[in-house]
Amino acid sequence: MKHFYPLLLSFLCAITLGIYSCILEKEPDIPTDTNNVINPGFLSTEITPDSNNIFQAKVWLSGNGNLNILQHGWVWSEAPAPTLQNDKLELGRLTADTFLAEISGLDTGKIFYLRPYVTTGMGTVYGPERCSFLGVDFTINTDTEIFRGAHVQFTNRSTGNFTYLWDFGDGTTSTDFSPPVHIFNTPGNATVQLTVGFGSCQITKTLVLRVLPNPFEGYWVSIPGGTFMMGCTEDQDTTDEEMCYDDEGPLHQNTVNAFIIGRTEITQGQWFAVMGDNPSDNVCMPDCPVENVSWDMIVNQFIPALYRKTGQTYRLPSEAEWEYAAYGGEMFKYSGSDSLDLVGWYAANAGDKSRPVATRMPNGYGLYDMNGNLWEWVEDDWHVGYLGAPADGSAWIDTPRGEERVFRGGSWMHDPELCRLYTRFKQLTDFKEIDIGFRLVRSN
Repeated sequence: MKHFYPLLLSFLCAITLGIYSCILEKEPDIPTDTNNVINPGFLSTEITPDSNNIFQAKVWLSGNGNLNILQHGWVWSEAPAPTLQNDKLELGRLTADTFLAEISGLDTGKIFYLRPYVTTGMGTVYGPERCSFLGVDFTINTDTEIFRGAHVQFTNRSTGNFTYLWDFGDGTTSTDFSPPVHIFNTPGNATVQLTVGFGSCQITKTLVLRVLPNPFEGYWVSIPGGTFMMGCTEDQDTTDEEMCYDDEGPLHQNTVNAFIIGRTEITQGQWFAVMGDNPSDNVCMPDCPVENVSWDMIVNQFIPALYRKTGQTYRLPSEAEWEYAAYGGEMFKYSGSDSLDLVGWYAANAGDKSRPVATRMPNGYGLYDMNGNLWEWVEDDWHVGYLGAPADGSAWIDTPRGEERVFRGGSWMHDPELCRLYTRFKQLTDFKEIDIGFRLVRSN
């Protein structure tokens, strides 16, 4: 009997130790530097709708790694004070003082009230409520890096019956759904904000535009419309050595509407500002004309890139527009004079290379280098002569388009015979050469 009590005591101790071990297994260890707070508080919450129509939700708690949080997440509804009885996103146990979540699948254009929650052994605690909505978005027709004077069209793609306030970062605002074209005239950063609201519930989307100096300021010349005789006849070409070629006739009347054209050939500096490179063989930055550019490069690369910098549309001139502008409202053999030395760089005076633009005399419209310096691509498909050509100043374009395009004006490589007002040549659209460049027409 005397051995019975020690055995009983040992048995009871073993049972007690087993029960205590089970309890320890159910309660996890407390991580270093954490507090096992029973009812944690919420320091702050943040709800951010993103461009994918997802709420990015973040919570900061007062407890760091609370081990009593058995469940945490978000609840939401279209009415204030949502609870676990409404829609929810459950995120499980928590061992940190912040938690992040993406809430997706909610309708755009509707107001939602959202708040975080944590569930402990003592119950569920809800955090601060935030109202928000999805579907706030706008686009622009340009890059975010634009030239001074750019015409930027903001297109509002927001969904819902809200109020709208645009702040363009330059002291001007608009309450239109999609405001009219806005012109940015001040170099530097312009912070554009669209604030969309429903009562006190507001969402702001921000876009920063970088406004750069405009390399095309003072570049454009307005040409008045009019009717002229296009092409060459031997009556016009009065020199004994020269005569009209078959592809320069027949002489025909052409009526051109008013248009805006570049004062000079596009320079290497202008090309670089738009494209970030310089394809020219004769590198002479910034004022020599850009060369070594094909028709395809101009139409498919440079013109779209220039549009994205300015919000304005451009094109190559038609052959009729080019010749009309080259005359300058005057009747000379070359653009601006009967003496090519005065108005153009050609084989006898150029020194075997292209020269900076606007260093010869302009014609009557204020245009430089229409003859000499570089040939200039135009829009038209190549045709031998003008039989069947449009008489309204438009480009002569085939359907489907031909493989060759026209260029005009002569270059620094040539004698005066090839620098006449009505001289025409052609090449494939992917052809590049060191004496071919271009100037543009601006459509607005």
